Amino acid sequence: ISKWIVATLGFKVDIAAFALPLVGAAGMLSVIFTRRKKFVQFCLFLMGFGLLFVGLEFMKDSVVKIFEEFNLTRIADYPLIVFALLGVLVTAIIQSSSATVAITLSALFANAIAFESALAIVVGSEVGTTLKILIGALGGKTDKKRVALGNFIFNTATMIVAFLLLRPLSAFIQNNVGIKDNLIALVFFQSLINLVAIISFYPFIDWFTAFLQKQFSDDTTMESKYISRVSPEVPEAALEAMEKEARRFLSRVTEFNLHAFGINDTENKIPDGEKEYELLKQLEGEILAFYSTLQAEKQNPDDLGRYNQLAGSVRNGMYAAKSIKDIRHNIDELQSAADDLQHAQYKQFKKQQEQFWSWIDEQLDKEKPPGVQWLLEAWRAEREQYESFMKSLYNTADKNKIDELVISTMLNINRELHSSNKALLNTFRYLFLSVDESNEIREITDGLVQ
Repeated sequence: ISKWIVATLGFKVDIAAFALPLVGAAGMLSVIFTRRKKFVQFCLFLMGFGLLFVGLEFMKDSVVKIFEEFNLTRIADYPLIVFALLGVLVTAIIQSSSATVAITLSALFANAIAFESALAIVVGSEVGTTLKILIGALGGKTDKKRVALGNFIFNTATMIVAFLLLRPLSAFIQNNVGIKDNLIALVFFQSLINLVAIISFYPFIDWFTAFLQKQFSDDTTMESKYISRVSPEVPEAALEAMEKEARRFLSRVTEFNLHAFGINDTENKIPDGEKEYELLKQLEGEILAFYSTLQAEKQNPDDLGRYNQLAGSVRNGMYAAKSIKDIRHNIDELQSAADDLQHAQYKQFKKQQEQFWSWIDEQLDKEKPPGVQWLLEAWRAEREQYESFMKSLYNTADKNKIDELVISTMLNINRELHSSNKALLNTFRYLFLSVDESNEIREITDGLVQ
């Protein structure tokens, strides 16, 4: 769309007359009305739109100057393949096929190059834009490599066919379609070859996908232990495997949370928090993918309800881990603080969370799961602890003149710990209570923990 806007308006309107005023007005309005987010977003769009044309104006002037200073007629008779390779090179350097097309439009507007030469540059830009994707995929995940290779093959095939048919297409656009404006014809040419390429590739997409999957072996190690060994087509085994995997996931979440406070760490092995979190996300994805597959199979209502419960426990376990991940840097700051009050607060957080997570581990080790009453008491205790801390902090802050930033950090830690603990209690509700029991206490717990 941007290329069509440039071709239709960029060279036919006095850009300088409206582009800079548009940028200035949009910038001022975005500052004045900062609280109106939608309006600010619209102003930013207008700024970007205006800057696009400002850049185009500079580009046009630069190309004209180059044409005046250098005699480009000496390369006018070069083979079209030279211009195609030029398109590849320029796009690879500036990493934007849109910018290459804009430069080509400027050169065409200044009569610096012939129409067919401009078409060849645009054809080359289709391949040049894939190089940055190929470079970005180096050392990346398997799927990223597949996408990069697929993009390269698709664009290269498009370039070869378009280049071989360049002159016939040029004549078709100008004589049969009747587009005499070279700028419009250039953009039409690019849109046409992309549309034809998509339509041509579509019937072979399944074969193409299979081909790309064969090129790279899947190097992803499965994090799941139980669900990876059973088939969703065997209901009894699938349900048992998902039960075990959900419990294992909860245990790993607890372990991740403990590591945030240095609990269960060893001197020789300090866990990488980011990597731990990514592995948890991967395991969550594997469990929920297995759950989605099970939903496609015929299930009796009771089993389906249990699967929903187990999926809910996994999602809440992930919420619990995310809350801790978001404050790990705050916890580290509090632990290393020179101020005795802050360090004491860190120890308090650590102690209360260690007690909570120990209780979680105890419940996981028991043959008989906690009942409704026990779980309700845990909810109430968690809520009371959360509120007690806030009252205590405000009283301490008044007496000791604690810095506002420190107060904000402590409140943030307390809030996220509370959110994490709520989510973990939710995992218990889904994991250990029946569907009816879970629905029965949901209203109570929603009232207890806001």
